[in-house]
Amino acid sequence: MNKIKLYRAVTIALISAGIIPAVYAQVNDASVNNSSGTTISGNPGVDLDNGGSFTVINDGAISSSGTSNAIGVSVESTTTISNLTTSVN
Repeated sequence: MNKIKLYRAVTIALISAGIIPAVYAQVNDASVNNSSGTTISGNPGVDLDNGGSFTVINDGAISSSGTSNAIGVSVESTTTISNLTTSVN
């Protein structure tokens, strides 16, 4: 298991236990599995631009703020979202 996956697994466990807040920083070129009660925040919140193929599962919130262009999810034309699942909270 690489360090990023291990970090995310530990973070999710700590969030579930209520030990750390449920807010993630921007996700860059990685599949997303955002669980209920968590927020991914940044401008953009999720940035998929390396031409890869990604899965986005969002049961939480993806948020962005900016003075001109607030972008929650940015996907470049060379990038594919192979699975997109979202729920309304």
